[in-house]
Amino acid sequence: MAFLLFALIAAGFGLFFQKCHTDRIKDAQPFTAEVINRQENITVRRGMSYTVCRPMVRYNNGSKDMIAEHYNSIRAINCQYHQGDTVTVFVDKRMPKSFFFPEENHKLSYEALVAFIAAGLLALCGIIMMPVGV
Repeated sequence: MAFLLFALIAAGFGLFFQKCHTDRIKDAQPFTAEVINRQENITVRRGMSYTVCRPMVRYNNGSKDMIAEHYNSIRAINCQYHQGDTVTVFVDKRMPKSFFFPEENHKLSYEALVAFIAAGLLALCGIIMMPVGV
């Protein structure tokens, strides 16, 4: 029974993450920006190391120049943006110092997907454990 309760909680987190994600996409406006910096770091996950980059851009929001940082790190092999490049970015007016690129305009949030998968696995464990009485 506890597994099913935790599955409902995980599904609730998934719905919350998805709502935040769709609101961010819906409220975002496109701007033309210039890449002014590209920070690179080495990250280690599961014993594997790889390079990630986090581009910074300068854009004009209509009233003043803003400097924004990518909302998440991008693997360096997927980061084709270099200093001086002119790019299109999407910026949510509630978070003007954070942006995402047009190709990252996904319908489903990865965080929500993980939460939904966790909810499904917890529900499956709850169903399997029910006949045992645990």
